[in-house]
Amino acid sequence: MDYYQRKITPEILDWIGKTPIIAIVGARQVGKTVLLELLADRLKVSGVESKQIFYLDLEDLRNLEVCSRDLDFFKRFLTLQGVDLANKAYIFIDEIQYHKDPTNFMKLIADHEKNIQLIVSGSSALEMRKTFKDSLTGRKQVFHLQTLSFEEYLIFKEDEQLLNWYRENSLTGKFDSFDQIGFEILRQKLQDMAEEFIIFGGYPAVVKETEKKFKIGRLHEIVQTYVRKDIKDLAHIENVTAFNRLLMLLAGRTGNLLNLSELSKETAISRATLDKYVFLLENTFILKLLTPYFTNVSSEVVKMPKLYFLDTGQINALLLNFNPLNSRADAGALVENFVFKQLYSKLALTDRLHYWRNLNKNEVDFILNGEPIEVKHQHFSSPLIPKSLSQFIMKYQPARTIIVTKDYFYQDEKTLFLPFFLI
Repeated sequence: MDYYQRKITPEILDWIGKTPIIAIVGARQVGKTVLLELLADRLKVSGVESKQIFYLDLEDLRNLEVCSRDLDFFKRFLTLQGVDLANKAYIFIDEIQYHKDPTNFMKLIADHEKNIQLIVSGSSALEMRKTFKDSLTGRKQVFHLQTLSFEEYLIFKEDEQLLNWYRENSLTGKFDSFDQIGFEILRQKLQDMAEEFIIFGGYPAVVKETEKKFKIGRLHEIVQTYVRKDIKDLAHIENVTAFNRLLMLLAGRTGNLLNLSELSKETAISRATLDKYVFLLENTFILKLLTPYFTNVSSEVVKMPKLYFLDTGQINALLLNFNPLNSRADAGALVENFVFKQLYSKLALTDRLHYWRNLNKNEVDFILNGEPIEVKHQHFSSPLIPKSLSQFIMKYQPARTIIVTKDYFYQDEKTLFLPFFLI
């Protein structure tokens, strides 16, 4: 089969054969099943016999029954399917969270079947956290598969020349050799693509649709499936109406501080219940809460996190608004959320991403490893530093400052003005 490359794929392949369990977690419809197929395909290309690769989807009750019996039954099932357990075998299990006792199931295999490597997937971090209890410590490596980044979106668009230019000239590129002429030529095309990406998001099935009505239909189905399966069935939320109302309210507040006390008054939902709902939203990969940056607790006062969605298309599906950015009052908030997603998708384990706000309410959108990044989705004619950003620079003296603009590029020794579509 032909697969679009996901950036996480090489990282996962590096762990093949090195740990008993590889786990891939992520929201529904982000491409986990396709990624499992891709990994299986890569194993075949590397020389692994097809019979030593076996796939089970636990949404199929027959497969769930197979995995719910004792270890001897499971092994016998595999051998009857042609798997030779005397040699290395790779067993792919999709939707592992449906297993009634996945921890014990995987622990038994990891401890007693050295020739089996499990590659499993799950849609809910909440359920997977229950799954990966302490008894699996040292036996697993967990990967988070997100919706597409903008770079992956360009891969799906199959424009190799544009993709290569983006890679060489975006935030991860080398700005000492920035292609100014190419920027002038490709700017509008990249901007149009980034704006479409912001409106419809990065779910692979949505990206692959070519007509607006089908993109919208796919997004609505993803939202409804999330509420129906992850929330009602897995999280056992009974008041789905209140939960839906909260989701819509949060979609209109992306990039804002999350004040649960105010939200409780507005929604008539108790603070304890709101805490539970927000926890669920984070652990089912819908939201991400960004904490404040500070080196001196007495100086930085705001402890409330900022709220971002992990896919901008989901914001628009909840708001029922798929209008272009140039007609949107919330265009700035959507672009800021886009920038957050871009930064978040590139984070390494040692990276630290925060926002900054002080007593005087000066605020900087993002602080990445001490480097300020401010989003100003507007036209610039000269490199002017926003006032709040100046306050941070004076206090912390960062090595570099980034201002994300609508379409303006400029750089000097310590400052970079970068169009949002090059983040």
